[in-house]
Amino acid sequence: MRLAEIKENGDAAVEAVNDYLFGNWEMNWVGFNYARDFALSPEAEQGDLNNFGYPYAEVDGDPLNFYDPAEFSYDYVSVEQR
Repeated sequence: MRLAEIKENGDAAVEAVNDYLFGNWEMNWVGFNYARDFALSPEAEQGDLNNFGYPYAEVDGDPLNFYDPAEFSYDYVSVEQR
């Protein structure tokens, strides 16, 4: 917000957003970060995943490096349902 609207840290609008975001939580956060040791089906070559913050993929049993954009890329797509 601060960068998009070119505002300083001390700006009243930035402080209001900071006060809200750094004292509250979005309802999905706990559910997303609570679990550990995700067992995938079929079983992942590397075993259970301790964190599922990025998509996970394997090709012929070899896990792809999801941190390497040349090796692994993905898109988030949302479509309004009516």
